Amino acid sequence: MGMVIWAASLAMAEITGVDIIYLIVSLGIIGIVYTCAGGMRAVVWTDVIQFFILFGGALFTVVFIL
Repeated sequence: MGMVIWAASLAMAEITGVDIIYLIVSLGIIGIVYTCAGGMRAVVWTDVIQFFILFGGALFTVVFIL
C-alpha cells in the first residue's frame, strides 16, 4: 500500500505542484476514512473495479501495440 500511495502522490505532485508529503498524508487519511466509513465490503468492491480497469488498460495496450 505504501508504494501505491507514493506512486499516486508522485503523479499528483507533478500535475498540481503540491508538496508530495502533503499528498501522501492526504491520500492516507482519505483511504483510512473511506475504509472506516464503508467497511471492508466497500474496499473489496473498489478493488474489483480497479482490477477490471487495470486489466482493461493492459489489454488495450497489448492490442494497440499489435
